[in-house]
Amino acid sequence: MKNEINRALAAKKARIFVLAAAMICAVSMAANNKVSGVIKDAADKTALIGVNVSLKQGDQQVSGTVTDAHGKFSLEAETGEFVLECSYIGYEPIGMSLAVNGNTHLGTIEMNEASTELSEVVVEGDAVIQKVDRQILLPNKGFRVSW
Repeated sequence: MKNEINRALAAKKARIFVLAAAMICAVSMAANNKVSGVIKDAADKTALIGVNVSLKQGDQQVSGTVTDAHGKFSLEAETGEFVLECSYIGYEPIGMSLAVNGNTHLGTIEMNEASTELSEVVVEGDAVIQKVDRQILLPNKGFRVSW
């Protein structure tokens, strides 16, 4: 009787071990890859802080982040084909095709300043100027006395 119980426990432990090993293999195969790089100004080579960086597959955004104080970014992505988009106020947006198969370091990405000029600026305004010699505001009464 004891031998049968021991065999049943050993068989159960073996099944649990095989199931756990299969789950570990499945999780490791679906592991994410790291996509990283640095974004700098093309003219003076300074790091750009707060650049929006996103990975897209078709119209769907897969991952996104912003650059840190040193212009560095890091994204997680599954293996596949993506478009990396970088956008920053005052700079021309960048879009580049990217094949991710393992950890990918893109090196330095340089962004060019956007040059847009306004042809004409028109400022209009009306001003009402009122000259007051003395003004008293009475608290909690809701009205003013001027003379």
